[in-house]
Amino acid sequence: MPIKFDDAVADGVLTELARSSGALRGQSATRSSAAEIAMVNFAGAYSRVFAITRRVEVEDRLRLAGVLDDLATTIRDAKTKAEAERSRLNDLAAWQVREDQRAVERAADPTGAAHAGSAATDPKPSEYAIAPPEIAGAFAPGRRDRSARGGPSGGRSSADPSRLRTFVSRSRTLDTGLEEHIPALQNAWVSFVEHCSWLRFGTMSFVSGFPRMVTENVADAKWVGRIADQFARAGGGTLSNARLDLLARSTVLDIADSPRFKQLLNGDLSPEEAAEYWHSLGLTPADVQLLPPAALLALASMSGLPAWAQDAASREFLDYAIANPKLAYELMGFSDPLAAVNARHPSLNGAAEALPDVSYGDFVRQLEAIKGALTEAEKEADRMPGAPAVQLLGLGSHDGALVAGISLGDLDAASNIGVLVSGMGSGVGDMFNGNKAAQALYNDAKRKNDSASFAVVNWIGYRSPTKVSQVRSLEHADSGAQELTSFLNGLSASRGEYGSPPTQLAVFGHSYGSTVAVQALKQTNFDVGAVVTLGSAGVADGTTAGQINATQKYAVHATGDNLAWMGKGGGKGLDPREIDGFEALSAEASVGPGGVLLKATTMHSLYAEKDSWRPWNTDGTVGYLSQDSTSLGESGTVLARPAEK
Repeated sequence: MPIKFDDAVADGVLTELARSSGALRGQSATRSSAAEIAMVNFAGAYSRVFAITRRVEVEDRLRLAGVLDDLATTIRDAKTKAEAERSRLNDLAAWQVREDQRAVERAADPTGAAHAGSAATDPKPSEYAIAPPEIAGAFAPGRRDRSARGGPSGGRSSADPSRLRTFVSRSRTLDTGLEEHIPALQNAWVSFVEHCSWLRFGTMSFVSGFPRMVTENVADAKWVGRIADQFARAGGGTLSNARLDLLARSTVLDIADSPRFKQLLNGDLSPEEAAEYWHSLGLTPADVQLLPPAALLALASMSGLPAWAQDAASREFLDYAIANPKLAYELMGFSDPLAAVNARHPSLNGAAEALPDVSYGDFVRQLEAIKGALTEAEKEADRMPGAPAVQLLGLGSHDGALVAGISLGDLDAASNIGVLVSGMGSGVGDMFNGNKAAQALYNDAKRKNDSASFAVVNWIGYRSPTKVSQVRSLEHADSGAQELTSFLNGLSASRGEYGSPPTQLAVFGHSYGSTVAVQALKQTNFDVGAVVTLGSAGVADGTTAGQINATQKYAVHATGDNLAWMGKGGGKGLDPREIDGFEALSAEASVGPGGVLLKATTMHSLYAEKDSWRPWNTDGTVGYLSQDSTSLGESGTVLARPAEK
């Protein structure tokens, strides 16, 4: 069978890589000259801020050029290996024809003497395939803070506005030059991935990183232009740093005040519309951080926004909320249940019990817990294979609860994405256990497919049930499914807008989280690659595989799980293993690759470290995603492989 590698298409992408790299490097002298012109008579804190942004720009541009050069080198090597593999296959096929003919002739000559010499001088070519190389290009622009925040308070800056405008003019010309290369490179790359699928493809974040870098450059020029205008109005001289700080916000606030942006904040745009509109704005993480708290809160969980934008908004709002907890508590619409029972839950109307808002005291503690879990996740990520980025997503509220998600890996760039949906009793007050489970799943999948890039989300985006009576009901699942559907649709829209959909998107639902996941996947506007239920607490009666928008459907249930059955009832008594179209995966002791002994899951917990004690860890030490468990191995295999078409 011939390998799929089109040399002409490979040559095409090599041409575009060389053109883009040449353009990036070729701008060095002109950009340096423009910056030097601007720095003449530029003094004070803002001259230092300007110098820092120039340094980041240089680092970004040359780093991207290096990534493109490395890609070109790897692709040229891939061409050589592809040709060698084609030759090997052709030689092997030709030899087989000769060998078949010799076999016919040997059959006619029982002694075989007449053909022994021919076989001896015609050895069989190698049967060992040449391994395809991995093609990967990771790039994301650095953050550029365009204000003097964090420096000494007070102070003034001075600049020559005409020189600043020279910088702006030259920068815009150079940025336009780079923008012209982006579509050609992206189109060539898409064609390359399609026509050269013999190769292994890893992280390809340079595809979206290139336009994001140019967006940062454009934002720099606009910022410097506004500073120049202020100095011109002042007739030269000096301006206070505080006044210049306001300029860093003015462009963003102008955008935020536009009718279309207000539609975005109000949730009036579909995920696809939000993704397209956000992409057109050209905002950066630094810009997002300058928005007012109400806007940050809306953007933190906005369906369709890229993960980097949700992360910037979530982190900034988290810091604001920790510093101003009373204001944040009210802004999020909470009222302390000690003062009044909240009746604002239309999605739970008819529930057996009213759901009060999180108390103010718990709210404050949970904010600190999220911060702690985020910090701990970043420390752990540094020790994980690939040192994945850590993103805070969806900080907000749902049915009176504080909710959030933490991703181990860049959701905007990862080729393989897992979304881990939490079950009964989960909450942002303790995200550590879910993060450990996400880490274990990430590590297992990465070991099985090192050429892929991964992101696993610990998603606590809904108010989970806390009582068995609530678990035996679809109320929380139906409400939570709306949030999960929005998250998944937004992820699909955002990745689609940047032209880089993941090769695998798998949803893992534990316990009651499986109920939420299945209900959500009945409503998504696309098919995920796989859904995996872990110790399901039951899904809606009458559910069929055809209703679930997932290409592959798996159910894992351990014989040692003596709690999952308690959740079945109240219209959700169906075990996913009983649904025609679901494949059962093992959670029992087994022998893994290389003869490694894998453990049986012995409890209902999602994750338990050896010898740890938790309320549900009463008769063992192995949860569904505990390290060295069969269930983890099965789940990691699902995440590691590309989705079936």
